[in-house]
Amino acid sequence: MTEEGYVGLHKLVIPNESVKKMSRVQKRQYLMVTNMLRDLNLLQKLLLFTTNNDKLDEPTQNANTTISFFFLKTLISKNHEMWEFMKKEGLLEANLSGELDKLRQQIKDFFAEKKKEDIISFIRNKFGFHYEADPGYREDIEELVEDAMNSHEMDMWLSNTDSGNEIFGSSNAIMLKVIFEKMRKLGFVGDEKRLMEQLFDITLKAAKIFHDFYKLYLLENVLKNIQLQDFGEVQVKTPLLSKVKLPLIVKNDGQEVIKR
Repeated sequence: MTEEGYVGLHKLVIPNESVKKMSRVQKRQYLMVTNMLRDLNLLQKLLLFTTNNDKLDEPTQNANTTISFFFLKTLISKNHEMWEFMKKEGLLEANLSGELDKLRQQIKDFFAEKKKEDIISFIRNKFGFHYEADPGYREDIEELVEDAMNSHEMDMWLSNTDSGNEIFGSSNAIMLKVIFEKMRKLGFVGDEKRLMEQLFDITLKAAKIFHDFYKLYLLENVLKNIQLQDFGEVQVKTPLLSKVKLPLIVKNDGQEVIKR
């Protein structure tokens, strides 16, 4: 059994002579799939770290919402991109068997519920990777923002030091109202608490299925017929997941901050 505070990591290597024999498709897919798995693992951990933060006052509560929803909307956007990759790469029709085919079917079943695909796409396009500068797409978001913002005070916390501590609490609230209103229009039901629960549930379920699918796809398809060298396991000392915090508000103690 792994000792508490330690994680066992197994090192596998694709020898250079095997790398050279990989097709261009294999090499490209290896890079893309490992990037997907890396992003999934990192974003889910970062999202969990924010739940460990102290929530002592209004600024820190707003800051925690800022950072946690950043990771949530980025994870949602990554789910969108992994679904697009499957479609464009032909993986929905590819000859897959066994557990891999079952995982693919789970993904198909998940996105067969159109409202799930639509809300994931909406968040990716409006808040994840774009800022709606294209006039052809403004009308939809402007209508939603108009209704959400007219009945809301807009507050912000501006830092007097150069540590990137600015917090725009009302922007968090407006963004969430816009998303919740879009969810209702798509057929989701419930108050804001319930809608947020559904959003988290959708995001984490999609991320888990994609993680399982792409990890197995990497091993069974991308690395098919590739001989891996096994360098054994090492034990890495790690902090406990429940103890790691990721605050937004920080005091500059002399560390160099990225200059603006």
